[in-house]
This record gives sequence, structure tokens and C-alpha cells, in this order.
Amino acid sequence: MAQPHTAAQPPPTPPGATASAGPVTLSRLLRGWGAAREGDGARLPEQAVVEALLQEITAPAEAEPSVPIAAGGMGVVHDARDPALRRHVARKVLRNDRSQDPNHIARFVAEAQIAGQLEHPGIVPVHQLGVDSQGHVFYTMKLVAGSTLAALLRERPADPAAARGAFRDRHLDTFLKLCDAVAFAHSRGVIHRDLKPENVMVGEFGEVLLLDWGLAKLVEASPGHTPAVAGPAPGLEGADAAGDGGGMTLDGTIMGTLAYMPPEMALGDQGRIGKASDVYLLGAILYEILTGRRPHVGASTAEVLHAAQQNLIAPCDEDSELVRIARHAMATEIADRHPAVQNLQEDIRQVRRHDESITLTRRSHEHLAAARADGSYDLFARALFGFRAALDLWPDNQPAAEGQRAAALDYARTALANADFDLAFSLLDPAAPEHAECLRAVEQARHDRRTRQRRLRVLTVST
Repeated sequence: MAQPHTAAQPPPTPPGATASAGPVTLSRLLRGWGAAREGDGARLPEQAVVEALLQEITAPAEAEPSVPIAAGGMGVVHDARDPALRRHVARKVLRNDRSQDPNHIARFVAEAQIAGQLEHPGIVPVHQLGVDSQGHVFYTMKLVAGSTLAALLRERPADPAAARGAFRDRHLDTFLKLCDAVAFAHSRGVIHRDLKPENVMVGEFGEVLLLDWGLAKLVEASPGHTPAVAGPAPGLEGADAAGDGGGMTLDGTIMGTLAYMPPEMALGDQGRIGKASDVYLLGAILYEILTGRRPHVGASTAEVLHAAQQNLIAPCDEDSELVRIARHAMATEIADRHPAVQNLQEDIRQVRRHDESITLTRRSHEHLAAARADGSYDLFARALFGFRAALDLWPDNQPAAEGQRAAALDYARTALANADFDLAFSLLDPAAPEHAECLRAVEQARHDRRTRQRRLRVLTVST
């Protein structure tokens, strides 16, 4: 009888294999099991194939770069192949002119470490950080097939009505997902500092991913959340160094992209830069989604810098509630902005609920008009349901409340005319003054019906 295997015993020798000294490796086990099974007629990969597979996954995994797909002030991103897992990844390396600078190396490593700790569906996962065979520091991350938000915004319809329709709704969905990622980073004590459409990737299947944490800075984490940590690097805590960025990006104490930058960043006021700065940057992205314009514009870098420092927002023709929300997020004073990313999100969701409620109200009035014309119970029910749904989305929607009472009253009158007294009674609200007269008529009709039914029963018994 075989003895049970315990943790203190060596692993069993494969059938047909000879026990020998030395550690039991996966390679030896495969060879032993292969020899044992060949006699049974089992088909196994050739030993050379197995050895090649083992070599492939045990050799130092170094992604094989191919074509560059993006470049910034500090790094270059390649579409690369991970030979061990046989997948394509994004491989980022320092630019050649910065690859030997200790400060940039430290900053680059910190970028990868911070991004690698932010495990969220809206943040690109980091797979590996290391030094390649040529001595270059690199890290690999998920390769996302899709387009940047910047590229998608350039497809803005020329017709203003179309730009306010499906185009806006689609990008507001993207924006809210982006806010989720930023809010998560803030909970871990990380601010991005370079939020802009170029750093937002929208995948082919609805993924929204925030890229490029090269300017990330560690701040205080939210209570109950584990703070992110990274090795010492310039700009993480305290004085900043040059960083990555697209468009008009300045090095030194002013870091980020001027067209979206809050005043405290444009002024280099490091002590005031924090989570509220990211809130401003999100408001700037929202402003571009809504208006098609970047907040800060100018004919030169100096003019754009001045606009950012003075918080001069490029004017637009639209004065919608959403634009007012974007301006709220971009308030000059930090205390006047949304307290947190979640507050910005909730304001947007509330406006969208209001918009949907207004749309439902309009459609319900159309159903009600049609129901009045032909007395259709189905159309009355659709109108009533629509008004109720509109009120669920926005309880203070007065046109929907008035429409609900009117639809219920007209539906009840139609039911009363058809002698559907119980249906009519169920539709009326005793607290609604406009329902009072119809309610009395329905109650009288129900009373008369009960009286007739009693008389009929008496006649039936007597006969």
C-alpha cells in the first residue's frame, strides 16, 4: 500500500524514471513522465519542443520592441512582443537623451511603481519593470487597441445640434469613467497632474484607460485606503523636475500642459497643488468635450501661460448647465471648486438625469395627446408610465408632475365612460384637487353598481 505523501517527503519519482540526487526540476519531471507514458502509446510533445517551451518561459523575459507608437517629453512607447506569454504589450523606455540622467531614471522608475500599484479598470496595468540587455530601464504595460480621447474629439460634428446629441453623450460616458480612475488614484494618495484628452485611451470595446503617470505626485491618501509608495524621485514630494507631456508643456517648476492647467500649477505654487488641481484638469477636459475648445488659448506659449496663470477661460457660445459645472470645477480659487472628483461626477449625473427626465416628459405628452384623440388605454398607460419614470429621475420636474395628474385624470374619465369603474378609481388621487370631481362621479357609479347588484341578487333569490 502506498504511503501518503507529506510536505516533509520529496516529491514522488515519476513512473519509469530513476531517482537521482539533485533538485527535482520541471524539466526532469517532464522527461520522466514522458518516458513513462511513451510505452502506453500516449502522444506527447517531442522532447525538443518541451525543452524549447521551458527555455522560453524560464529565460529572462524581455519584451521585443518593434515600432514606436507614442513619444513624450521623457519616454518612448513601443508596440512590443512578450515572448513568454506570446502577447503584444506596450513597452516604455526613457528617451536616449535622458536615459543616463539619474533624476530622470528615478522619476521613470517611480512612474512605473506608482502606476503598477493603481490596480483599477480605468488605469493601464503595468506588467514588468526592469533593465534590458542594453542597460535601458523599461517597463511594460497593457497594449490598448483604440484611440485617444483627443483624436475622438477631433471628429466633432460641425452641426451644433449633432454635437450636443449622441456625440456629447458618448464622450460624457467616457468622462465619467475617467473620473472613476482619477478618484481611485486620489484615494491612494496619487494625483496625476497631466490630465488631458491625449492621455485618455478609449478602447475598441468600451474600455477607458488613463495613461502616462510621468508627472504623478504623492499626496495624502483617503482614510481607510492604503497609500501608494515609490522610490525617491524628484517631483514626488516637494520640488519638481522636468516631466512628460504633450502640447505646450514647460519644464522646471511648472509641469503639465498649459492649455488645461490650473492657476496654481501655472504659477509654480507647489504648496497649493493637490487633488483640487486634478479636479480643475477634469473640468478642463469636460469643457473641451462640451465646447470643442481648450480652456486656455493664445498665439504663443507665453500667452497661453498667462491665460492659465490668470485663469482666463476661452469663451464659448453655450451656457448650459454642464458648461456651468465645468466652470465650477475650473474655479480660480481651490475652495470654490468641487471638493472631490465624486462631487463633479454627481453634478454631471444629476444634469443627465434631468435631461432624460425632460425627454421622457416630452414623449409622454405626445402619448397623452394621442390617447386623448382615440381613447387608447395602451397610450394612456404609456403616458402615465413615462411621467412617473420622469419623476423618478427628477422628483422636482413640475411639468412631469402636472402631466402625471392630467394623464391619470383623462385615463380615469375614459375608463369611467367605458364603465371600468374600478380602473378609474385606481387612477385617481384623493389628494389632487383636480381629481375630486371625477372621483365623486366614480364613487357614485360604483355605489350605483353595488345597489343594482344587490337588487339583482334579491330578485334571483325570490324567484
